[in-house]
Amino acid sequence: MEGILIKYNRKNGERIVHEFKGDDGYLEAMQTKTFLESISQPQADWEVVVIGSDSIATVERTHSRYFSGRDVTSDYADVKYVYRTAGKPSIS
Repeated sequence: MEGILIKYNRKNGERIVHEFKGDDGYLEAMQTKTFLESISQPQADWEVVVIGSDSIATVERTHSRYFSGRDVTSDYADVKYVYRTAGKPSIS
């Protein structure tokens, strides 16, 4: 099952989306530093979710609120996992 990791800013609607393809994609997304840190250190404005699905197109339909704002994923095109510390983007 494909895993879709979404980091969504509740205040301004910005999002960072990473797609993990393949049979283990969902498990891979759940093991990222981004997701694990979101559990141990939640941030008020940012929500991190991992959604298992057959495709990102399905997730765009079933979880449309995450796709209504600005996609800033390309701002982080050279990094695999992005997380925030002290309000500033950091790279793992």
